[in-house]
Amino acid sequence: DTDGSTPSSATFSAYITSRPADVLTQSSFDCGYSSGSWQVQCGNFANNWQVGDVLHVAFQGAAGHTGSCEIKLTSEPGDDMHRALVTESASAAKISLPDVSGMRGNVLSYAVSMTGVVVADSVIAYDLTIGFDPDVVQAVDAASAGTMTQNWGSPFIAPRSDEINIAGFTTNQPSTRLVSDSGILVYLKFLVHGDPGGLERYMSAIHLVDATIYTKTQEIAITNFKNGSITVTNNPANVQKSITLYPDWNLVCTDMSIYPNTLPDALGSTNITYIVGYSPVTGTISWAANRSQNDLTILSALAGYWIKFGGTSIQTWTFSGDAVAVDIPMVLYQGWSTIPFLPSVSQAVTTALQSMDPNYETVSAYDESSGSTSWLRGRGMNDLNTLNPMFAYEVKMVESSTLKYSGGAGKVLPERRKIKSVDSRIAYVPSNRWCDIWGVQSGFLSENDTVCVFDPDSVLCGKDIVNSEGGFLIHAYGDVGDTEESDEGAEEGDTLWFTLNGQFVEIAGTSENDENTIVSGEPAIWNYRGNKRIELAVATSVGPDQKIARPEFCILHPNFPNPFNPSTLIMYDLREKARVILSVVNTNGQTITTLYEGMQNPGFYSMEWDGKANGIPVAGGVYLIRLQTNHQTLVKKCLLLK
Repeated sequence: DTDGSTPSSATFSAYITSRPADVLTQSSFDCGYSSGSWQVQCGNFANNWQVGDVLHVAFQGAAGHTGSCEIKLTSEPGDDMHRALVTESASAAKISLPDVSGMRGNVLSYAVSMTGVVVADSVIAYDLTIGFDPDVVQAVDAASAGTMTQNWGSPFIAPRSDEINIAGFTTNQPSTRLVSDSGILVYLKFLVHGDPGGLERYMSAIHLVDATIYTKTQEIAITNFKNGSITVTNNPANVQKSITLYPDWNLVCTDMSIYPNTLPDALGSTNITYIVGYSPVTGTISWAANRSQNDLTILSALAGYWIKFGGTSIQTWTFSGDAVAVDIPMVLYQGWSTIPFLPSVSQAVTTALQSMDPNYETVSAYDESSGSTSWLRGRGMNDLNTLNPMFAYEVKMVESSTLKYSGGAGKVLPERRKIKSVDSRIAYVPSNRWCDIWGVQSGFLSENDTVCVFDPDSVLCGKDIVNSEGGFLIHAYGDVGDTEESDEGAEEGDTLWFTLNGQFVEIAGTSENDENTIVSGEPAIWNYRGNKRIELAVATSVGPDQKIARPEFCILHPNFPNPFNPSTLIMYDLREKARVILSVVNTNGQTITTLYEGMQNPGFYSMEWDGKANGIPVAGGVYLIRLQTNHQTLVKKCLLLK
């Protein structure tokens, strides 16, 4: 940006000369302006790169200044051109994660430092992946420190995630080298809300997963690092609070780090029967009393929950724990999330959420006295005007932002893409409307079987893999009325139908929970916030949509999203029963990881790859997704961004 022009008064474009129609501009998702420089993720061109391709880059500034360059690809993508240039050992490099101790409810500032690195060239960038145990700590913020200034990508801190991905440029290093003992690279903040000993955790609560330093001629992988550990002191129960629960549903939060926070111990003697949480990162997670299949195991101070109380009169839920800071940053991604209100006094909607303005669109609430209320941007009549302590709220974000109740400026995170272009018969789209469907049939179901649920329009609402006990739990998603461009799933009162490993199966009966006997012949009806146990049986009739149950061809679909970070969805169709090997290989033909190997019946399948091999993140670059069956091998390219 030689003339100092701003993004609004400058234009930028890039295209591969052999395919001039594939143009990325400054409005494209993978092309943009940040801190005085342009960046473009060139691997996202249609059909990706080919050896010999020439990328033409052009820039025009406000004062008529122009510039261009051309870059030729001389090696296959993913061949790791940096590594071929490494000439010195990086064995002395070390990332230090100091041991820390904390008390439940405290926010820890965790310094990550680097020592022992001496390289010939100036450092261009660094890439860190920090792992953590979400049952012990929750990542809430990250900030650059020391001599390395982070301005390339924002920390990816996802609620209930188990990793933070951080990348950064150096902006003030000497032109010749990065000196030894560079000091602290980044500060991470974690909220302590669990106990690794009490939860019988055998891993460190915070640890380094991967670290790489990039120079002009080298890519230095750092493997000599020190794990951190957290010792949580006994909880003094210095805060005690209560929530009034009304019969049926309540939308509430604890607004503190309670102890114990594991379910069902956190509930004490209350008659709470059902708890549900939701975010675009986790999707729906839930816990139900006496239900053997649960994926919600702890209550977090930084989440809101739908809680169902099974009594006939109001009840008080009393709990103890540690107060948390009101201004803890909370990442909210595009779409719906259920959030807690942390301040101790009520605030107007616009005051409470000003750190995210204007990136939120809708706020909705529910309580016994008022029923459902909402606030909608631009709507003249809103019946939700204030947010109140101990209540939770559902917020719809149009862009990802960080919520901070102190009113501090929220940083905008990279937009989280939604699965909208994928055929809804193949990949389901999570929404904030759900109905839990579960079952345990050890004699009928086998481990690794796939159970899918569809609505009457053959839209896939959800799926799950059967566990070793023959159990499954599916969060069957419902359609959201304000998204006309997509059909997320079922509507109230819809009769659901199911497939087992791609084959249509019938419903032998259902019940509302495992305390009731299965009612033979009762269909599975979708109800918002429902919790239904079902029993499957071999089909004696033709399914609602035979095309769904048996594909016409064997197809490996393009993965989505692509490029991706940190995970991508792989979908494939099987026309006939076959032995299947689904694997990820590098461009040299070496198998990186095998995602599935075994016999599968005809049907539609999907599987997620988390960008890891044997639990260890792989380097960024081009990989091949390979589907091998009895008669053919299908391959698709994918690009992992780091």
